[in-house]
Formats: sequence, C-alpha cells, structure tokens
Amino acid sequence: MKTSQLLAAGKNCWKVEQAEKISFLIDGDAYFSAFREALKKARNHIYICAWDIDSKIRLVRDDPHDGFPLQLGKTLNAVVENRPDLHIYILLWDFFRLMGGDREWFPPLKLGWETHPNIQFHLDNVLPLGASHHHKFVVIDDALAFAGGLDLTKERWDTPHHRPDDEERRRPDGNPYRPHHDVQVMLSGAPALSLGKYFRERWQLVTEEKIEGAEKPQENTWLDMVDADLKGCRTAIVRTRPQYEDLPGIYEVEQLYLDAIEAAEEYIYIENQYLASAKVIAALKECLQKKNGPEVVIVLPFSTDGWLSQNTMDTLRVRAVKILTEADIGNRLAIYYAHQDGLEGEDTIKIHSKVMIIDDRFARVGSSNLNNRSMGFDTEVDIAVEIPPGSSQMDAILHFRNQLLAEHLGVEIAAVRDAAKKKNSLLKAIKALRGNSRTLEKLHLTYDKTVEFIAEEQEFFDPERPIDAAEIAEKWLPAEKVRKNGFRYIQFTVLLVAGIGLALAWRFTPLRELLTQDKLQELVDILKSNDLAWFYVLCAYAAGSLLMIPITVLITLTFLIFGIFQGFLLALLGSAISGALTYWLGRMMGRDLIRALSGQAMERVSRELGKQGIFSTFIVRLVPVAPYSIVNIVAGSTHIRFVDFIVGTILGLLPGMLAIAGVVDRGLAVVRDPGLATMLTGAGLLAIIVAAFYFIRRKFNKE
Repeated sequence: MKTSQLLAAGKNCWKVEQAEKISFLIDGDAYFSAFREALKKARNHIYICAWDIDSKIRLVRDDPHDGFPLQLGKTLNAVVENRPDLHIYILLWDFFRLMGGDREWFPPLKLGWETHPNIQFHLDNVLPLGASHHHKFVVIDDALAFAGGLDLTKERWDTPHHRPDDEERRRPDGNPYRPHHDVQVMLSGAPALSLGKYFRERWQLVTEEKIEGAEKPQENTWLDMVDADLKGCRTAIVRTRPQYEDLPGIYEVEQLYLDAIEAAEEYIYIENQYLASAKVIAALKECLQKKNGPEVVIVLPFSTDGWLSQNTMDTLRVRAVKILTEADIGNRLAIYYAHQDGLEGEDTIKIHSKVMIIDDRFARVGSSNLNNRSMGFDTEVDIAVEIPPGSSQMDAILHFRNQLLAEHLGVEIAAVRDAAKKKNSLLKAIKALRGNSRTLEKLHLTYDKTVEFIAEEQEFFDPERPIDAAEIAEKWLPAEKVRKNGFRYIQFTVLLVAGIGLALAWRFTPLRELLTQDKLQELVDILKSNDLAWFYVLCAYAAGSLLMIPITVLITLTFLIFGIFQGFLLALLGSAISGALTYWLGRMMGRDLIRALSGQAMERVSRELGKQGIFSTFIVRLVPVAPYSIVNIVAGSTHIRFVDFIVGTILGLLPGMLAIAGVVDRGLAVVRDPGLATMLTGAGLLAIIVAAFYFIRRKFNKE
C-alpha cells in the first residue's frame, strides 16, 4: 500500500479522528452481547439508527442473571426505567412504501403502546423514491459507538461456528434460519462523538426536533468484556447520502473504495453481500491488469435471499465475475463462498458482512454493499481505519484478516498466520488450507443471455443515483411525447408490463403449477362449503386492517374465492367493517399520538381529511395517498363524522373495486386459457383502468 495517507477528510470520508479504542466484533453473538452490556452502562442517551429492528429478538442466549431481560424491546424499557434521565432515540427506515413483509408489523404503533415515554421512535422518509435508510449504527452517550453490517433484528444472531443444527439460531416465532456471518465495529473516543452528532443532524432533518448532545465524550466508557484490537488509531467516518430536494448528495463511500483499491500493493481482501458496483468492478479490473498488482480475494454468499435478489443482484455479479476473471492476467484473483458440510444451496452460510482489508494497513467495516445503491442511492455509514507503515498496530489488522479466514476455513488463526507467512501469498495460503468440512469453495457461475439483459437494465434494478423520471421517460418514450408528467407515463408502462409479466409468469414459470384452475377451484370449494365462510371473510378484513394488510390484496382474494358478484358484496362489507374498526382506533389514540407516530408521511392525508365531509373522504379513497388502514386511523384522529367517513369510504372504494373485479376476471381467463388473445384482452383492460385512474388523479391533484 502506498506510503502516503489514504484517508482524506472532505474527499473520501467525512472526518478523520483518533479513536480511543476499536474492536472488531465478528458475528451477531459478539455484537448483540456487547450492545446489551453497553445499554446497561448508558447514562444520558442512546441513539439507534437502523434499516430494521425487531423488539422481540433475544440479545443473548445464555441468561447472565443480571436483572435485565434478554429481549431487545424489554431491555430498552428496563434501562430507561432504571435511569429516569436516560433517553433513547430510534430512527428506522420508513419501509411502508414497500410493505416489507418480513418485518414487525407497524413498529411505531407497537413501540408507542409498549415502551417507556423516554423512548422516541421515528421513521426516516427523507429519501428519494425507492431509496432506503441503510444505516446500522448505535451511539451510547456520545462516547461509545457500534457500526457495521448488523441490524438489531431477526435472523442476524449467530456464532462464528455457524453450526448447521444450532438450536439457538431461531427467529422469535421459533422457526430456524440459515447461518449468518457479519461484522460490526465497536469504537470509543472522538469518532463516537461525531457519530452522535451525525445522528442528531439526521434526527432533526426527519423530525424537525433538536436533540442536545455532548461537547466531548465521557471517559472510561469501554466495556470490560471486550478486548480492544486497536488503540489511538487514525479512524474515519465514511458516508453515502443521496441527493434529495435541497439536500446535496454525499458520495464518500464510493470514493474511498476507489482510492483504497488503487492504493493496494500486496493484497485486497473483501467480504460482501453483493458484487455489482460498476465503478468498483472497473477499479478491481484495472488493479488485476497491472503487471505486479495485488492479489484479490473476494468472499460472497453462495446466493442471496429471495427470488428478486437472486434474479437481479446475483445475476449482476455473474457479469462482474466474468469481467474480473478475464482481467486476471496474473492469476491473482480468487472468488469464494463459505461452505459448511450439511448446508447446500440457499441454506449455505449467508455472507452479509461489508469488509475490506488492504495490505495489513487499512480496514473498513460498514453498512455499504458493493452495489450501485450503496454508492449514491441509499444512506450508508462505514468506519475505516488506517495504520501508518511500520507501526506495530499493523498486527491488529493482520489478526482481523486471519480471524475472518480462520472462521471460513475451519482452522485455527495460527494456521492462517503461519500459512500466509510460509507461502508469502494470501491466495496460496488459502489454497493450502482449503478442504475441511468448513471451508471456502470457489464460486462457479454461469453466464447466459439473462445476465446480458439484467446488465443492460442495471440502472433500473440497481440505481446509483436517485431516479430521474424525465430521463427514464426520454429513454422509453418518443421525445415529442415526454412532458412534465413523464413519471405518470412510466407508472402506466410499469403497471402494463407488470400485468403482462404476471400473465407470462403463470404460463412459463413454476407459478403455473401453483395457480392452476383445478387448485384454485379446490380452494374455492373448500371455503364455500363452510356455512360460516362469509363470517370468516369479514373477520379476515377486520384482522387485516389491524395488521396493515393492503385492502387491495383482501379484495382481490375475495373475488378469487367467491366470484365477482358475491365477492363484491363481501368485499364492500368487509372493507366498511375494517374501515370502521381502524377509524375508531384512530379516535381512541387521538391526533397528537397519531402525529407523533406518523411524522411527515401523513401530512397530506390529514390536510385532505381536515376539510371533512363525505366528499373529502371520497377524494382520499379515489386518489389514495397512503395505505388504507393508515388513512382510517388518521381519519379517526381528525374527528371527521363517522357517518360521513363510512359513506365517503364506500363511494370512494367502488371505482377501485370495479377495476379489481375486471382484472381478476381477466386474470382467471389467462389461467384457464393462457393464449395470446386472453393476454392481450387482459393487458388492454389494465391499460384502460390505469388510464382512467391517471385521468382522475390528474384532475383532482389540480384542485
């Protein structure tokens, strides 16, 4: 690595400061137990900035019998109950726009009812459309901080053993999950104070509320249970923040990746969930094409989670691997996945860490993935450490690298150290140590035409910057037809393509086996044979409203099961019942609590409903600006008359229900006869419906 300093404040990082102590916490067990211990020592404030949290997760598996609970939510309550002056602030991504199905349902309401008043919770929606609040850091008293790839949520806890049959690796509901590998950094001193300042700035941006912070970090805040890996080292905070409205973009994450790769001389070691960033791949390619360049070792998951990610991000990495392999003129590249006997395919160890280590002098741990989103579209925070050449602290970086490799190879740390020293090559050392039941296996990927298609549309699947509707419209539509409302055309096109795509999926993918006419009819017959089927349906609507299940999903299922005519009556009655239930829930909660829980997201709903009367409710239903249940709760809090609310709701739902009925009817026709005629008929109907709603929204948005 080049002798000049790599970290440069204002260029590739925010600040460069001396950390008092740093420790690399490998895997969830180490982080969660240290985090719980830090909570117990907190005196003034705790900041949690997260992509996701789950109040029901257990932070530790072995009860230390210290008087504090094991679950996250109960522990947070316990620490503020013991210290009245302690305040906890939680900032979580406002994921409702994407209806994240694997999260706790509506955590603001849950936390609002169950937690101490000293715990404040807000959703971060100060982001461009489609972007995510991807931070994963915690600050205690502006003195101690954690940052990395681990969220305080389910399916994150694991030990370095990653045993296939570990009974402790279970979700709060008792179901097991695949082994999970990740890394978090614990640090104290000036960088912790700066992370606290960064959180307060973000909190004020989201809530318009100011939090007072410390002028300097407290002393003696380190945890006795954690050994410090580094002391008094040069440490940087590295960020991504997308450009949004008047907020300028911050792209330190990307720049530091590029600068670090260029500076590498001996080796680059990477662990990451993805490998898709076009600029990072280009930098690695250039590095591999150097005559005497560094060795490059990359550890990735065998596959990511979920059909969508596997068919987009996993596909994009196929292209990346092809590019890097072709550039590897000196056989200095190796790309692996973590193998464990007894785990195959999607059950292999999930590599979720975001780590880069270079030449024993530079280590980086954070939330940023090697994809385009992390470079300029999502919010990210990484911690980077740089050691001067010849310093004895280089041993700590080397030990961190060897610790990670020893875990993946199923050997002792000393074995990695000795092999690397003997072979004088990281690649040769790994090759010599491979072959155990726990090992690193080469990632073999197949390149096909699908890869080319996904790669050509990477800006859609993995955007690097906020999406510009006008630019997309210019790409997809003739220039003379692109006006200021270009984004409406895009919505129309996406919905149309999605409808045709679903029809094709039913025809040519495994969905065909799941959605056959016989199976649908069998399900319908079972439900219809029950005399209380109608009652169960109405109960489902009531429960669905509390669980925030989209009303369109319930209406669609009702039509599918009971047919268009009977289904229409049941859906209308069920929607009215669920609307009434959540309306009265909002009435009981009151306007102040609703405003505190919903923040800025519900301002337009409140404004429209504040006009009161049947017509205002009708307009909000006809031109939906928020999920059905949320509108109902806000309506109750505004004290609009119940009769006006119900009448306006029924009238406003009718057009949408008629549209759903038409789509369901054509959809069933496609299932019965997946021919070109039925597909075109369905697509035509969908186009008419979208055009009609576009016209309605445009008209009323002007008023």
